[in-house]
Amino acid sequence: ITAMFKNSVALWNLLGHRRCLQYRPVSSDVARPITWNDVSTALRPFYFIVHPDKFWNHPREKQANEHSLKQLNAYIDALLNQKKTGPLSLNFYVRQPKSAPRQEFRNVQIRLSSQNVRATVHEVLTSCSLATTDLGRLSSATDEQTTGRPPRADDSSNISSFADAVLRRAPRSARDIERDASHGHWTVGGRRVLDFERFLRESGPVARERSAQSAPIREETVRLSRELVTTLQLAGIRWECGWGAGHHRGCLESFRRLVQQHPEAAEALRGRTVVLGRTTGVSLDGYVMLSIEEVRHNWLSLLKALPRGDPYVARVPQAERELSEALRGIRVEHRKFKPSVVAQAYVQQLQKLTLALHRHIWQEGLPKEWPDRLSDHQLGVEPEAGPLMLSPTGQFLAPASCPPSLLVGFLTEHLGAAGQRRRLYCSQRRLETRLHATCLQALALESLSKEDDVTPDRMVVCCEGLLREAPALAPLLSGCRVHVSHYCSVMQDGLLCVPWDWHGAP
Repeated sequence: ITAMFKNSVALWNLLGHRRCLQYRPVSSDVARPITWNDVSTALRPFYFIVHPDKFWNHPREKQANEHSLKQLNAYIDALLNQKKTGPLSLNFYVRQPKSAPRQEFRNVQIRLSSQNVRATVHEVLTSCSLATTDLGRLSSATDEQTTGRPPRADDSSNISSFADAVLRRAPRSARDIERDASHGHWTVGGRRVLDFERFLRESGPVARERSAQSAPIREETVRLSRELVTTLQLAGIRWECGWGAGHHRGCLESFRRLVQQHPEAAEALRGRTVVLGRTTGVSLDGYVMLSIEEVRHNWLSLLKALPRGDPYVARVPQAERELSEALRGIRVEHRKFKPSVVAQAYVQQLQKLTLALHRHIWQEGLPKEWPDRLSDHQLGVEPEAGPLMLSPTGQFLAPASCPPSLLVGFLTEHLGAAGQRRRLYCSQRRLETRLHATCLQALALESLSKEDDVTPDRMVVCCEGLLREAPALAPLLSGCRVHVSHYCSVMQDGLLCVPWDWHGAP
């Protein structure tokens, strides 16, 4: 009896122990995976100091920060989705404190190689000398890479919220970046790059699958656009934003609800072109621009105020002619590759510069070496703050506050270079157009697009490389929607991004 009792106790203990192992409750703090909300909270100080909108008047720094933010977004996104990532080098610019006036910006190089989200966020913050106090959220959350748990069902909404509220750039997050250290890491400028064919073999099927999944959404955006044009008797409706098809559809639906609820505001849109982008106002061409980052109330305020903006639009051609004649017929044109400028501010800038030039010419005259007419040259007037520049297209860029003597001197010094750049640009544009059509056909692409800052000469380099490798690349790219940019990734809507110098051209 004693032996039977001991065996029963042992069996009871064993079963009880097994039940404890099987059913022991797990603390929610331990089991909860890291989400985009946690990451965005921890990185908020970092995004504040590197946000591209803070560098609007410094295009080089703005572009570097924008591209690096997209790559960082893709890197963290891959970690959250339990995908192995290769090492990544990021290049950011941050403003120096007022105590260091000689150098306005500080360059920060960040090297990422960890497969752990918390370690990655810690490296980003410490590289920029930022506090890591908000890492507590990441400490209490369990990293998916260590628990092996799949992402939570609400992670997609967290990603969208993060991109909309924090990054405000390219919310169509890149989920597929370099997956293995043997790929190398992408760097713009012709240094060692990843195995491009391997990237396409892995990413091409994903891009086609996502593109097929997003096709109904893209078709819906076309249908909504046509419906709005017909119903409101618009001249057209445009989407000028890099965000994905889902955001495009959402903005169109919001706009449709607005005009349905406020038919009196819709009347003011008849015969106009509506642009959904990053600016709210009336453009130089009279387009009604609605920022997708603003609430519908701001849209409604603009629609009600449209009659007040029309006089400024009507004055744009006259203001441009007056400035043109002050500079011997130079063509005053809108700057290429730049977001739309509100008409009221533009007219005021032109008038300010024209008045200052007339005073200078009355006192000093114009240089004798100038030709009788400058009609072969172009001038774009920038917002008040900014440097005198000669753009890659051969267009002169001048701030409205520029002293007339400096502007005249700059024009005199660079007239020859401007003509050379303009001729080269026109030649490259023609070549780009031909190569674009050839690539679409030779590689059987669904579409081929590019970032605004990918200049024609860079696009030519990219297309020529694609055509040289067409026999090997055509099977990998067939049916894809390719977007030429500065990085490799697959967007949420299936857009396949490739760097313009993917083949390592100098």
